[in-house]
Amino acid sequence: MKDIKVDPKITIREAMEILDRTAKKILLVVDDDTKLIGTLTDGDIRRHILEHHDLTGSIENAFNTNPYFVFHETFDLKKIKNIFTEHDINLIPIVNKNRILVDYITPEKAFGENKKIQKQKID
Repeated sequence: MKDIKVDPKITIREAMEILDRTAKKILLVVDDDTKLIGTLTDGDIRRHILEHHDLTGSIENAFNTNPYFVFHETFDLKKIKNIFTEHDINLIPIVNKNRILVDYITPEKAFGENKKIQKQKID
C-alpha cells in the first residue's frame, strides 16, 4: 500500500511518475498521520494541467478531497460491489473511524480475479 500513498505536497510531476510505476491508476493522498484526505488519478492531473497549471506545483489543488471510501468497522462487500459497479472506479480506500488509511480494495478483490464488472453496452 505504501507505493500508492502520497503526501499532498508532492509535485504534479512526482505524482505522474508514481502513477506510471503503479498499476493502480490512483494515488491515496494522506496527511502525516496517514489520515485519508483525498485521491488523485491521472484524470485529476490532466484536468489540473488543462487549467494552465504547470508540473512543478504541488498536487494540493489537483486531488479529489471527497473520494469514495468505506469504513473498516462496517465493511460490507455488497455495498463495495455496488460502488464499483455504479461509479466506475478502480480502487476504494478502507479507513478506520478516524479516517486513518487501513487498506484498500480493488474490483479484482471484490469480484474475484476472473470476474469483470458488468457494464451496460450501448447499441
